[in-house]
Amino acid sequence: MSTEYVAVKFAALEEVVAVSAAFQKKYNATARLKLVLTEGKYRKPAITALGIGIFQQLCGFNSLSELYRPQ
Repeated sequence: MSTEYVAVKFAALEEVVAVSAAFQKKYNATARLKLVLTEGKYRKPAITALGIGIFQQLCGFNSLSELYRPQ
């Protein structure tokens, strides 16, 4: 990897962190949740991520082992 490539990646990362920090300062936790649930462009990805998380929890090893535990 070249030094320029690494510098560009770090600059992009710093930009993302700055935008995220500004967003968190502008909106409190309740306002961010309301924005995610009401704004159309955020709703579908949020529901997808939530659905994947729930599905993973339901299909986890402990869930399956409880179903097949000998009585």
